[in-house]
Amino acid sequence: MRKPWRYAIASLILVAGSCAGIDKTAPEHRGARGESCQARNDCQSDLACFNGICTENDFNIAVGAKQCFRIECSEKADCCGEGPPADCDNQESICSQPYAEPGCSSSYTTCASDDDCSDYAGQSCSTSGYCTCDLNPDYDPSSDICTTDICSPCNLDCVDEMCVAICESDDDCAGTALPFCDSGTCVRCTQDDDCAGADEKCMAGACVAPCKQNEQCPLFNECDADTGECNYVGCTDDHECQFAYEANGNQDARSALCVDNPLAGQTGQPEKVCRVPCVSDAECGRRELCDNGSCVYMGCESDEECRAQLGLANEEAPANGAAIPKAVCREP
Repeated sequence: MRKPWRYAIASLILVAGSCAGIDKTAPEHRGARGESCQARNDCQSDLACFNGICTENDFNIAVGAKQCFRIECSEKADCCGEGPPADCDNQESICSQPYAEPGCSSSYTTCASDDDCSDYAGQSCSTSGYCTCDLNPDYDPSSDICTTDICSPCNLDCVDEMCVAICESDDDCAGTALPFCDSGTCVRCTQDDDCAGADEKCMAGACVAPCKQNEQCPLFNECDADTGECNYVGCTDDHECQFAYEANGNQDARSALCVDNPLAGQTGQPEKVCRVPCVSDAECGRRELCDNGSCVYMGCESDEECRAQLGLANEEAPANGAAIPKAVCREP
């Protein structure tokens, strides 16, 4: 008579033997920061796998309310400095008159002394024995006032803490690609007749060919056939974003969503925009953090941080005494 317990022991032995040949699926070593990976579970629990490297997942940095600003001026003098140098009052003599007497032409009459040249205005007897025009001691065509526009009136003004070029008439814009003055700004055109192209219209100071269909506009823009302008309208659904949105290197555009635009209501801002939702800080760009599923600017805490962000380093002091731009961290 066969005993059932023998069969049970034999079955357990077979199962144990078959399990012994199964490979482990979990890595024996979890990657530290900077080590290579293929999946998130290749890295230590507090890291994530991005671009094949184990990196920090969240950075424990709070989103700040302050932002970086480039400050160029508080008044017009900060843009224009001390004005043209004093030598500009004598610019014509320094730049255009090689001789002391304007329009002088050497007679080259033989002479023994300056008295022999007295009949010729602005001439004296040279060492070679000829009457020649006296050199202008101020003449220096290599001077900055001859080779730069340092003597030109300053056409800058301080607008919203930035130095911007302004104009008072078309004469201030003459000789440039923007020949017309419109409300203090040099522009390409002020009316359609200023545009050379047969189909061009003057729109916001620029000559542009009016659109007739959406394909003539950038993505997420629509053509207004009545005005010929391309208008930014944003997205209409998630699928549109997944096809057209350009995500940054750490994001997958296939997960893009059409979401409410926090800037909606401002000029030129649509109701909805494309965004790739984030789960961790590592998915966001530099100086961004993941906040409530969106990558947002992390904010600044000091002017020095802003100086690095804005690249304000090794700035040279303007020769005319104008202010050096500075970086400021403050709330908008």
